[in-house]
This record gives sequence, C-alpha cells and structure tokens, in this order.
Amino acid sequence: MNSTLLNIFKDVIISNNPTRNSSSPTRLMNDRMCSEILQMLSQIRETTLNYLEALCLWRQTSYTLSPSPLLPPVPRPFFWKGNNYTLKIVSDLDFLVENDILMNGLLSNIIPPEQVRCNPLMLTNNLEDPDTWMDPYERAVKDTIAAGAAATEGPHFEAKLRLRYAERVILQEIEIN
Repeated sequence: MNSTLLNIFKDVIISNNPTRNSSSPTRLMNDRMCSEILQMLSQIRETTLNYLEALCLWRQTSYTLSPSPLLPPVPRPFFWKGNNYTLKIVSDLDFLVENDILMNGLLSNIIPPEQVRCNPLMLTNNLEDPDTWMDPYERAVKDTIAAGAAATEGPHFEAKLRLRYAERVILQEIEIN
C-alpha cells in the first residue's frame, strides 16, 4: 500500500470515528499512531500473502504420497516449530480483539469486531463467514463492486482476487487437516 493511499485510508478512518473528539480511550490514538498501525497491518497482510503464494509454489514440487493410488496426492503442510504454519496463522491476529483502543478507535471502521477473529488476511469477513467458500473470482468481483471500482479489471480487482485466492489456500488447509 503506498503512502498516499495509506494516508487517505487513515483520514477516512479518523474522520469516521465518532469517539475521536471525546474523552474516551480511543482519543489516545493520535494520527501518527493510527498511520503506523495501519502500515504494520498492511505489512502483515502482504507478508501473509507472500507466504501463501510461496507455499503454493513449494507444493507444486513437493507432495505427500496418497494413502491410495485411487486418491490424488495430498498437499504437504509447511511446519514451523513443530506446527502447521498455515493453520497457525488463522488465529495469529485474534489478539487484536482484546485491545479496546485499537478495536474502537481504528479497526471498527475497517473490519466489524465480530469478523476480526480467524481473519489472518484482515478481510471484511472472517474464515467462518458462510460466503467464504464462494468462488474466489466471484468473491473478488463482489468485493470490487461493493467498493465502487471496475468489477473485473484494474489494480483494485487484482488485489481483491489475490486476497481471495490466498483465503482459499487457508480454507483448503483447514479442510484437509
């Protein structure tokens, strides 16, 4: 996310925060802090996307043998510190819900609080959403139209499509394991 887009994003969030001018704890979040948090969340998302894409490339050359010759090979999980890393990232950001200042002051205008858990890609839905299994292409079209952009072309659509394919990788990992 470039700095101009990040600043616009931050300004929208701050201007739509009803508690911004009150004496509530969310008032403690200054513009610089909001910008830094958004930048970190953007970096976390990009790193997660890069990991999932690298996992797919790695899996193209590395399959676990199938338990039966009639069944397709099962994708090999990537283990980190003894755990399936893809399953681990599902709950990595769940701690965000515990921070009232962050949830009320910044994220509430991006992701509904009930959608923060099980949401490693910080989408508007979590992995438990009933529409999550929608075709990634169709979901990206739906996301792009909802954002007021061109449905099937341009950088906004490409970014949404990348996110939805990454989401599918996580869902398949959950289903297999």
